Amino acid sequence: MAGAPGPPPSLDALFVRDGMVVARHARGAASLDEMEAVLVAFDALLERTGAGLLLLDVRRVVETVPAVQERLWEWMAGHPRLLRVAALMESREDGRNMRTDGAERGVRLRVFPEEPAARTWLLGLGELSGVGSS
Repeated sequence: MAGAPGPPPSLDALFVRDGMVVARHARGAASLDEMEAVLVAFDALLERTGAGLLLLDVRRVVETVPAVQERLWEWMAGHPRLLRVAALMESREDGRNMRTDGAERGVRLRVFPEEPAARTWLLGLGELSGVGSS
C-alpha cells in the first residue's frame, strides 16, 4: 500500500504556517498536468485548514510555460476561499507585471522581495503595498 503522495516536483515545500498556505517553488511547473497536481495540493490545504491566504515563493522560478501560468491565474481568480496572495520575487519588473496581471483578473495580490513583509501584508498587520504599487 503506497503512502500519501509527496508535493509535486516543482515544489520544494508546501505547508501551513500562521493561517497561510506557503508554497516554495523549486521551478515552474513543466506541464498542465503538473500544475493541476500543484493546484490539487493547494486546494487540499485550503480546505483542510480553512486558510484563505497563499504565500508563493517563486524566486527560483526562471521560466513558466504560458498555458501553465494562465491556469494558475484562472485558479486564483476563481477560488472561493482565496482572500490574498503574496508572491516572493526578486525582479521588480516581473513583480510589477505579476501585480498588473493579478489586478486585471481580480486577484488580491502583492509582490515582495522578502518573506517578512509578505507575511505582514497577508496577515493584515500593516498596509505594505509591495512591489509595483502605486
